[in-house]
Amino acid sequence: MHGLQNVDPYDFSGGRNREIRDKAEGARGNLVTRLLDGFFNIGQLLDNIATAFFGSGPFDPNSPMGRIQTRGVLINNMQKTTQKLEGIIGYGSWVASQNKYIGIINNATERVMEFDTQQGPTEGVELFADSKFGNRKMVRLKSRGLWEIKAQTKGRRTGYTGLDKIYLDIVVRDPQGSEFYRRAADAVAHKDDGGALPNRVGDGEVCIKGDLFVVVPDPDFTVHVELFTDRWRWFYGGSVWSGLSVLKHSSEVENEGTVDPGTPPVAG
Repeated sequence: MHGLQNVDPYDFSGGRNREIRDKAEGARGNLVTRLLDGFFNIGQLLDNIATAFFGSGPFDPNSPMGRIQTRGVLINNMQKTTQKLEGIIGYGSWVASQNKYIGIINNATERVMEFDTQQGPTEGVELFADSKFGNRKMVRLKSRGLWEIKAQTKGRRTGYTGLDKIYLDIVVRDPQGSEFYRRAADAVAHKDDGGALPNRVGDGEVCIKGDLFVVVPDPDFTVHVELFTDRWRWFYGGSVWSGLSVLKHSSEVENEGTVDPGTPPVAG
């Protein structure tokens, strides 16, 4: 017992101790080897997992990697799949590619401003030429539900006289072309008259915006923008001053329709 107490467990110079040392080194080497073997093909493993997540891995569906592949495909498409299952996917944005010159007219076709240049991706909507309105470009909503619509342009004065107001209406029509919903916005674009009328100060230009939430009961309702003016004007196209966007929030169709309490009485 006393002899064992004098053995240094960290001294492997003796015969028996050399044997212990060799076994220890062997065990350590085997452990490292097994660990390295486990990670030796890590690059290939990661590649296989990546391939599985993109849906083209050559795996047996019943194998562990096959199950990873199946889940990878689901994860890779989760957002799109979920949105479609919920039925609330729909969006798009466009700008007008040209400036529009418009006067004091009552022709609905001529009042339409075409937002004909797509910006970014679209889903659940499409731009189309509406034959009922002289093939003017409009937006079709391809599913029912609650949609948010925004539009903007800028009115610029001309040399013609007239009143200073301009108007922007967002118009929603059913698939047959009948008006379903309209949201109006107006703005005053004063032109400085040299001080004769102090309340008319400005450069004759103004940015006008419209927005609304609307519930459409069926697919294929359409959206377009109509402009009105009390004097001949240019309206700006381009990505700085013009835009039309739609975004779907829900597939529910409760509380659709319009409310019209009539024109308010004259004050006093």
